[in-house]
Amino acid sequence: MSGSNRGIIVALVGWLILANTQQPRNETSSEQASAAKPQQQRRAQAPRPPAEPVQPVNRAPQQPPCGPSQYQSKDDLCAQWKAADAASDAAFWAMLSFTLGIVGTIGLFWTLYYTRKAVRVAVDASKDADEALGIASKNANAAGRAAKAALEGNSIARESMRRQLRPFLYVGLPKISHEHMHSINYIADTAGVWLRLRNHGKTPAHNVQMIVNCFVGGVWNEPFESDFEGKTIVHMADIPPEDERERDGYTVLGIEEAHPHLRAGTQSIFVDGVLSYSDGFGERYSTRFRYASTEGEYDNSKFSVTPEGNVAT
Repeated sequence: MSGSNRGIIVALVGWLILANTQQPRNETSSEQASAAKPQQQRRAQAPRPPAEPVQPVNRAPQQPPCGPSQYQSKDDLCAQWKAADAASDAAFWAMLSFTLGIVGTIGLFWTLYYTRKAVRVAVDASKDADEALGIASKNANAAGRAAKAALEGNSIARESMRRQLRPFLYVGLPKISHEHMHSINYIADTAGVWLRLRNHGKTPAHNVQMIVNCFVGGVWNEPFESDFEGKTIVHMADIPPEDERERDGYTVLGIEEAHPHLRAGTQSIFVDGVLSYSDGFGERYSTRFRYASTEGEYDNSKFSVTPEGNVAT
């Protein structure tokens, strides 16, 4: 028997078996259908209860296996949800921290930028202030030098004007009065001396004062120290320019005893004095004068200026 014939035979046997199996099932189904018909008729004839409205079914929202505060270590699904929540929270806070870090970094760079800009402005302002201070210092120094020069110029001009317009008193050569001589054979013991003052300046001499000492001394050109003890300071009125004043009343004692020496020239009559006065600016001046008789004929008023004791300011 060949292989193809065997296949045909197997197929026929299978078909026969399947047909026998389906036939009882069909008979059973028909019997059940016929039995169910009377029940369906009875149900159709029975009264029906009123229909109730259909209520919607509220389904509870799907919840995770465990709540936020529930920790069930035995439940693997709950553990997974907890891990997911923790990862989500960690991701959220990480993102928030990252965002805040970026904002803070931007703010830091922004602050540094404007701080640097402010520092530059401050440096430029400081440089400008330094330059302004330098210029102001130079101007102040120049102004100070100009003021000093102006003051010096004013001082020089004032001094020049004062010197040009100042008073200048001069004491002329003294004279001996002869009223004491009664005859050629009689020599009085005293002699009178008078002086003449003249203002050779351009302005009046104010507050004029003079002190004089007249005495018999040694040779006319011998130096000595002035002695005005006990002498009176004489105050005189103002002397205008180119005007004169005469002052007498000075007495020389011991003429009779000194007469031979005066004649011989071994002694002299000295007129020693100090004259002081002021100008219109209140500046004080003084003149030291010293005269001595140099001739034997002393009664003829032969006086000369001594080598020392004559100083004028």
